[in-house]
Amino acid sequence: MKIVAIIPAKGHSRRLPNKNITSFMGKPMIYWAIKACADSKYEIEVWVSSDSDEVLEIAKEYGAIPYKRNPELAKDNVCKQDVIKDVASYIMANHDIPDAFISLQPNSPEVQGSDLDEGLDELFYSVKGEAMYEIFSVDKNLHQNAVYRMFRSHYLNHKGYSIHAGVVICNRDDIHTKYDLEEAEKRIRSLNPKKTKWESIVRDEIKGDGTILQKESVKWFPDKNKMSNGIDEYMIGEWAPQNPIINKDSNVIVFGDCYAQHTTKFLIDKGLNMSNNGLFFYSSQFVNTFSILEQLEWIIKESSSDDIEWFRGTSIRGSLKKTVLNNDTRNEVRKKFKSADVFILSLGLIEVWFNEKGKSLWRKSLKEEGNERFEVSSFSDNKSNIKKICEYLKHLSPFCKIILQVSPIPFNATFREAPPLSANSVSKNILRGAVDEFLREYQGEGVYYYPSYELVTHCIKNPYEDDNRHLTQEALNYVLELFGKYYLED
Repeated sequence: MKIVAIIPAKGHSRRLPNKNITSFMGKPMIYWAIKACADSKYEIEVWVSSDSDEVLEIAKEYGAIPYKRNPELAKDNVCKQDVIKDVASYIMANHDIPDAFISLQPNSPEVQGSDLDEGLDELFYSVKGEAMYEIFSVDKNLHQNAVYRMFRSHYLNHKGYSIHAGVVICNRDDIHTKYDLEEAEKRIRSLNPKKTKWESIVRDEIKGDGTILQKESVKWFPDKNKMSNGIDEYMIGEWAPQNPIINKDSNVIVFGDCYAQHTTKFLIDKGLNMSNNGLFFYSSQFVNTFSILEQLEWIIKESSSDDIEWFRGTSIRGSLKKTVLNNDTRNEVRKKFKSADVFILSLGLIEVWFNEKGKSLWRKSLKEEGNERFEVSSFSDNKSNIKKICEYLKHLSPFCKIILQVSPIPFNATFREAPPLSANSVSKNILRGAVDEFLREYQGEGVYYYPSYELVTHCIKNPYEDDNRHLTQEALNYVLELFGKYYLED
């Protein structure tokens, strides 16, 4: 059985510019119509008719057969059925005649493969036991909509009414305006706030004639051209929250390694207030997950400050004095943490020094000697620490949001018997993997990842200064402005 879907997708649109290829759930609008055909239990060959080379190129990329439309058929006053008839006539004259055609809207992106299955089942195997020549989609009120029209090939030039026509309820909305688009995306995301099947990218292996061989849920690694135009899709994607979570009234606490200083300065420049209960820069000296975890245990469990050697010399932003470790300091810090709306953590490295009591030191001199021991912490250690860190933060502030990031700044030196570049790469990637597995297993809400490390290593040419450690101002601006785009309210 041969079934051909024809998607009419002209290049221009008055109400929503480039409507048929505008982004919907991270993909061009037309992609979803092609995907619905791929998801059908029937083998459907997809043709796209357009006067736009850009539309045709995108359609071809997703497995459809491009058909360049005559400009006369791209005018606003042209009936869609004339466009369908043009393509269908060409196919019937130059290829095997299909058993049926489907006229499928490109701007009904919520259409599913199962919707097409219902229509085709009715067309070929009507429950009435009668041959159906034509099937229309209708909404829940039984009003005809434009999602699809299916017809047998011999019915292409039929004129007048027919007793062999049927309808199938397919309650999918068309998109004509930006408002329509935003409402449709909200509707889809509300199905599952964490992730929906719409956010999986489906790519099909296609034979030369457009026939689908197999289907896979995959996300293809972008070439350089796609990468340059698709950072949002290929790097940010599902990591970002649905809506910004930081505004100028938010209580934000930033801490971790030295990259935390850059994040703090950016937030100040964007108008967040360092005074009162606004932005609170806690420290940039907590370079590993052990020191962060022990800091939180000190706040929550009131562990002895005598054992926290890594805390020495750390100061709260706004004071030039060293922090005094006493109950007053603890209460001040705990109060800040309890009132926080957002925590931003920057994870630096996996190398850890412990004192004789098993407590981590936040910093060790290369020349220092003593009873300390050195460890390269493991993937499981860091994953466990990240889990506990998030649990402690949620304990202190139950409704807080947490943003995790792996610092893009390399360490200054390694204590391992390994080349420093390799040791740094291992350090960053163990942290990145630990964060990823934690997030995949995490069942709660309000924990996000921002790919600072990946943005620097994959998306910026020459991101470092001559010392090969500190980020150029251009690189910092790029990464932080993109952070602002997704996490800060205008």
